[in-house]
Amino acid sequence: MPPASRHLRAALITTGLVLSVAATWSFLGYPTSFDEGLFLHKLSSSVSSKSKELKLAELMPGDWELVCESHSYDGPLYLKRYNKTFPPAAPSQDGVWGFIFIAKDGSYSSAVGSCGRIGVHLTFEPHLCIERSKAILSLTGNRESCATFSAHHG
Repeated sequence: MPPASRHLRAALITTGLVLSVAATWSFLGYPTSFDEGLFLHKLSSSVSSKSKELKLAELMPGDWELVCESHSYDGPLYLKRYNKTFPPAAPSQDGVWGFIFIAKDGSYSSAVGSCGRIGVHLTFEPHLCIERSKAILSLTGNRESCATFSAHHG
């Protein structure tokens, strides 16, 4: 086999392995970024310590200014403020929640979770966005090993 063919074959095999690992990682619900991992860890710690309130600014790192609910059931989210459409964070799956945390320049980080994965359910109204300083969720229920926190309105 010529060297070019061996290199192409090795590259294709490596790419296939990387994509398989990434798909498995995502399917198992593991964080897709350092920021999401840190958010989920801090969230889990807050819930374990029986917090009645979650300040998202303390949980999600970075210089974000707006957090929006984001789920595949609701489709992409267009925000005129950034002149940008954001893809859904959460997959089309019941019980899974997703948020996007948007920086001033329109870049964003996302976080996805569920009761089954981390024992907490976070709720906003579909496509609701909240400024960082007002992004506070209150404990609204606690059943079957799943604490539910909802956005403050107002």
